[in-house]
Amino acid sequence: MIGILIALQINNWNERRKERILEREIITEIKNTIELNSKLLTDHISVIEGLNSRSDNIIALPNNDGEYDSTYEDDFYYCFYSGTNIYLLSDGYEGLKNTGFEIVQNVALRKSIINLFGIRYVQNAEFINFIKERSRYMSQS
Repeated sequence: MIGILIALQINNWNERRKERILEREIITEIKNTIELNSKLLTDHISVIEGLNSRSDNIIALPNNDGEYDSTYEDDFYYCFYSGTNIYLLSDGYEGLKNTGFEIVQNVALRKSIINLFGIRYVQNAEFINFIKERSRYMSQS
């Protein structure tokens, strides 16, 4: 009887240990996803800043005494590019969803992950789609 109880206790301890290893792996994957998304956003900001600079060149054209040369052609082209072609990754979050949210023991961390990927990223994607549609509409007008 005591041997069975000890075996059950060891089995329970081993299962909890495996769950903690899985939790660390998932959290590490989420961390890597967030870091990669941060780099994607940083790169995207650089692209948007470049587009803004080209737009500034076009806006300044009337103040240049009407002088126009072919270097402005690229600026005109890029003025119609919305710069909203960004896709954020959610690999780590998808792994967490598949495993089950309760694997993350820290409740505040679990809620923060769900808020970031399950709410914020979705809202951002919807906003980007809205901007794309507005941009398409404006370029057709």
